[in-house]
Amino acid sequence: LNKCYPKSGQYIEKWHHMVISAAGPIVTIIQAIVVFYLLKRKSNPYLFPFLLSCLYMRFIAGVLNFINPNDEGRISLELGIGKFTLSILVVGFLYYLTHNIIRSSGFKTKFIVITIFLIMLFSSLIILTDQAMGIVIIE
Repeated sequence: LNKCYPKSGQYIEKWHHMVISAAGPIVTIIQAIVVFYLLKRKSNPYLFPFLLSCLYMRFIAGVLNFINPNDEGRISLELGIGKFTLSILVVGFLYYLTHNIIRSSGFKTKFIVITIFLIMLFSSLIILTDQAMGIVIIE
């Protein structure tokens, strides 16, 4: 899960590695923006987990930079701006979108906490089954 390499095993150009690293965060940001605007138009609580999961997953990826540079960390290092710079910017932007929706939607604290818990539970289960148990869920 979360690994992407060329079939040949090597990148043709050095910048190809940055493009592949950027694909995940870019898709996550696009997902967050689309869900944000959908939530602005209709305060549908069933859409909220799709926004909150964007924030959660990019936050976890940023924290994992302490262990090994991950997506934004690799790009930040390649650009020479420090390992955590892009992670902080992406998480900050996603936090802004999420916080804005929470303020404007009137979602209750209990709903938000339960949503966070469920996102943590299900994402952990997916990651653990993929990584630790060798069960491939997404190929």
